[in-house]
Amino acid sequence: VCYPACGLPVGALLGLEPLLSNRNAPGRWRFNWPKAILLCLPTLVFMLLPYFTWRSPWLVFIWANLLATYSMDLIFVLGILFGYFLTTSFYKQPKTAD
Repeated sequence: VCYPACGLPVGALLGLEPLLSNRNAPGRWRFNWPKAILLCLPTLVFMLLPYFTWRSPWLVFIWANLLATYSMDLIFVLGILFGYFLTTSFYKQPKTAD
């Protein structure tokens, strides 16, 4: 049941290096919303897709071909990607000189 969450810490650890390298940089922490919407959201949806179909039987017919080839390894990789994309969505915006 929690298999998609197993890849999240791995992806977060992979994305931790850029986050820590900017830790002491001057500026304010920001969140890259376009990256989160364009990369994190689809990854999250596809990662949790098998669990959505258990709740909504009509999704089984829509995603039948995708689910026929869906494997748990792909869900694990999507968890890694989601953790990486989410972690690297945080960045420091440099202060501008006024």
